[in-house]
Amino acid sequence: MQAALQEGGGHETLMCEGDKGLLAELERFMPPDPQSRPSGIVFNMAPGIQGDHRYTHVPAMLEMAGLP
Repeated sequence: MQAALQEGGGHETLMCEGDKGLLAELERFMPPDPQSRPSGIVFNMAPGIQGDHRYTHVPAMLEMAGLP
C-alpha cells in the first residue's frame, strides 16, 4: 500500500509503530493546521498492542487526536 501511494499518487508516506510514541510521530509528520483541519490521513493496519481489546488501541488514539 505504501509504494502504491507514493508511486501512483505522489503522496508522502510514513510507516509508524502503533505504540505510545505514535501520536508524537504523527504530529511531526502531519503538523496541525492553524484552521484545525487534518493535514493528512492515517491508514490503520495495526493489529494492536496487547490484551483482549488490542485492535481498538490505535483507532482510539487516532480518534482522540482528531486524525482521520
